[in-house]
Amino acid sequence: MKSNLIPRLLFSLILSVSISFSAKAQMITISGYFNKSNGQPVEGVPVIVNGDQLTLSGVDGFYSFEVPEGGDYLIEPYWNDNVWDGVTTFDLILFIQHLLGVVPFDDPFDYIAADVNMSCSLSALDILGMRKVILGVSPNFPNAPSWRFFEANVPFPDPMNPCGAPNEYINLEDVMADLADVNWTAVKIGNLNL
Repeated sequence: MKSNLIPRLLFSLILSVSISFSAKAQMITISGYFNKSNGQPVEGVPVIVNGDQLTLSGVDGFYSFEVPEGGDYLIEPYWNDNVWDGVTTFDLILFIQHLLGVVPFDDPFDYIAADVNMSCSLSALDILGMRKVILGVSPNFPNAPSWRFFEANVPFPDPMNPCGAPNEYINLEDVMADLADVNWTAVKIGNLNL
């Protein structure tokens, strides 16, 4: 009988200690903003954390969520709705002017927005993809979501190379305190006239 008592006491002690630790887990807040490169806020961005959607950005682009402290959190916004929103014939004209060298892009996010097939180069294939969306022939861009999101204030290795873009995710490890200013630059694919 004594031999059964010791394992039961040990199990009860371990269980009570683990319950007390989990009951005392502190919550922390992670927050930030989604803005276009011109500073305009973006509403309705789904904020995906460790594979689960936790919240949406508000009218002012602000988002906030609570998670247990001490965890690792991978934040990956993803939005593929309203692909045609903001994409017009004027965007095609701006793209063609860039390709012809008449008015070259001067913002690295213009390169990303124009690369609608995510080939890491700008060509007539991107123009064709934009045209199909504008005319309603295609419901999506080839190989690209309608929005892409990049960690804000991270410099491009080569600002005129869309393949050199900063990460489209933020990996936070062993977070022990609230984090504000986990900000993003939002790029509407195909929209070149911000």
